[in-house]
Amino acid sequence: MFGLPEEENNNNGEVWDRLNFNAKEGKYSSIIYNKETEEKETKDRVSDFKAYVDFKKTLRVGWSNFSVNPPSVVTTLYGESNAPNKPDDKHKHFVKFNLFNKDLGMLNFGSSSRAVLIELRGLHDSYLSLEKEKGDLIPVVHFNGTKEVKFGQAGILKVPNVSIVDWRERPATMLGQVEQVEEKKPEPVKAPEPDFDDDLDF
Repeated sequence: MFGLPEEENNNNGEVWDRLNFNAKEGKYSSIIYNKETEEKETKDRVSDFKAYVDFKKTLRVGWSNFSVNPPSVVTTLYGESNAPNKPDDKHKHFVKFNLFNKDLGMLNFGSSSRAVLIELRGLHDSYLSLEKEKGDLIPVVHFNGTKEVKFGQAGILKVPNVSIVDWRERPATMLGQVEQVEEKKPEPVKAPEPDFDDDLDF
């Protein structure tokens, strides 16, 4: 899936703040990892929300093993020629990308559940079909609760019910330049970004 090789190789892992989805329970949670203390802070999240999704600059594919602490994750940007090799049999296919809204902030949403990856692939296919037409705009995705799917020996699983509902300019927070702009040019005050509270619940 996503064109990943199966060969073994040793790579450095990655750790990050993320939005997690439990396919058995159909629940979201944000997970913040503290490298210094090796502790995680977990918070339950709602299953119905909208968020900016940055496939173009942040979609990464690779392998993950979340049974160890810290988690072992090996990824590369989607589309790069040298995709990462599979470290060992305990690692599973993994995909992640940045998403943002005012409630969540900016987190990586990722999954190694094959059922979830199939849904994300469909979402990404929808993105690719309009990417050239939309230029520099990025999609707004509605995470509209969950839906049940029958998946092999795992039986009935819940997966995110996702669809692209709009295309908009990438928010300044996702550009990673907000603090630099404020420090170097405090005046004149820049015009505020459009307020999307009316229709995006951000």
